[in-house]
Amino acid sequence: MTFSNRYLSYIFTPPLTPGTRVREEKDRYEIKILTDDWSEYHANRAVVETPFVKKKRLDEIIVDWEAKFDEWLGKIKARRETGEADEKEAWPLSRLEHTVLIYEMMMKNILEKRGSWPVEKGSLLKKDDLLKTLEKKIRPHVDAKDDQLQKTLEFATDLGCLEFCRENGFVKWKWGEQEHSAEKQKN
Repeated sequence: MTFSNRYLSYIFTPPLTPGTRVREEKDRYEIKILTDDWSEYHANRAVVETPFVKKKRLDEIIVDWEAKFDEWLGKIKARRETGEADEKEAWPLSRLEHTVLIYEMMMKNILEKRGSWPVEKGSLLKKDDLLKTLEKKIRPHVDAKDDQLQKTLEFATDLGCLEFCRENGFVKWKWGEQEHSAEKQKN
């Protein structure tokens, strides 16, 4: 486990994809790979075990950590709802809410289906106006409460994860390039 800036992450082993050293030398490391079903490789449950730590114990550790993490987020949420938590304290919860909503939009192909509309040639495209239009077009298709969708769209746009362009008489929203987004997040 590593601790960094109030965030906890855990990785029990490097990636186990074919061709990686750990997978190729699993016997040497005494690792038993329990599945080749890649949908199970999501860091929420164990996909390996060793002679010293079995899957059941690894899963117990993860479940315990998740419960503690959920409790921590619940406390932040309660403090945020009463106005006791400032933006900095609420940030881990807010960031997670943004991530969940962005994931939902990606899985539903929301931008591909609803993220473009015709615009007049030569018209001035204002980001705030375009965000409002995008929000109206996609709101019925996502599970977002109150102003969460607006905040998430602004968050993604500010990071460069969500971008718009004019293309063949249409405004078109798309997911930004990872390199661009990661660089913007650093700054």
